[in-house]
This record gives sequence, structure tokens and C-alpha cells, in this order.
Amino acid sequence: MQSFYGLPFPCETVGETTSSTSTGSRITSGGGFSNQFSTPSYQKEAVNQYLPSIANIPSSYYTPSGRAYPDVSAIGHNFLVILGGSIAPIDGTSASAPTFAAIVTLLNDIRLNNQLSPLGFINPMLYTAAIQNSTAFFDIVTGNNSCSELSWICCNYGFPAVVGYDAVTGLGSPNYETLKRLVLQTEW
Repeated sequence: MQSFYGLPFPCETVGETTSSTSTGSRITSGGGFSNQFSTPSYQKEAVNQYLPSIANIPSSYYTPSGRAYPDVSAIGHNFLVILGGSIAPIDGTSASAPTFAAIVTLLNDIRLNNQLSPLGFINPMLYTAAIQNSTAFFDIVTGNNSCSELSWICCNYGFPAVVGYDAVTGLGSPNYETLKRLVLQTEW
């Protein structure tokens, strides 16, 4: 085993999966459907493709016509940060939200350096990018969000990660190399 900043680090590559206490994470990914807001137009195609994969979940447990979330994912488990001068792993949106925000900042920088306007409300672009280029996101296809913060408390139903959009990992995690080429298209 190699080390990474003094921490043991396995040599093999592990694919992305849904963050869940049932698989060793300190948190379980959220996700689902709003009972307050309808599915936005830019999301309808992705959500309609996902709904058959959750046909086993009673519709009384969620609102199929609601706005699905999340839109995207980013690392949410064992994200290494400097805390009090030491390297420490963190979990959750404290890791993933700033990671995705940093990627959007880099994409806006590319646009501005090419005399294009910033992306603004990015959600429609994300769904269009996923349709236009299958490599825009790394699709996360394993896991679900059926367990609570306590790994021994799991529900009978949870939203599964599947090929394409799902209500636990969204479109997947961003592929910066593809997205940086796509944002140079002026229609965003």
C-alpha cells in the first residue's frame, strides 16, 4: 500500500458509488423529489427516463411530478482537508458543494477569457450537456440512499443509482475535461 500525505492509500482505483453508511461512509446521500416544486422543463426528459427504474417504490413515498434532486454529484466521502494543521477526511456537502462550485468557477473563467458571458443559472446547461455529450459527467451507477446516518437503520425503499440521471447522484460527477470544451459553445 502506498501513502498519500502520510495516510495509507490503496493502489487500485475504486469507481464512484453513492455515499452510504451501509458501505462505510459517515453519511448517506440525500436525494428525491420535491413535494413543493414541479419538475422543471430542463429536467423532464432525464426524470422521465428514471421513473421506470423506481417503479417498485410506492408513489405515496414520493412525488413523481416533483422537482428531482440532486442535479449533480461530487466527492462526498473521505475528502481530505487540512484541519488544525493536520490532514483529515470529511464527508457530505461540506466537501462536494465547494468542489462543484470550484469547477463552475473554472468554467466561467474559461468563458470570460474567451470573451463569452458567464454561465449564470447553470442547471439547463448541465442537462443539455449530458444529452449532447455522454462524457460530460461520470455516471454513478451503484448504491442507493435507503440507509440513515445509522447504518443499521435502513428503509425498505431508497432511490437507486442507475445508468443516466438518478435521484441520488443526479447526472453524476462532472468531467471537467469535457465540460471545459462544451462551455465554449456560445449558446449557454
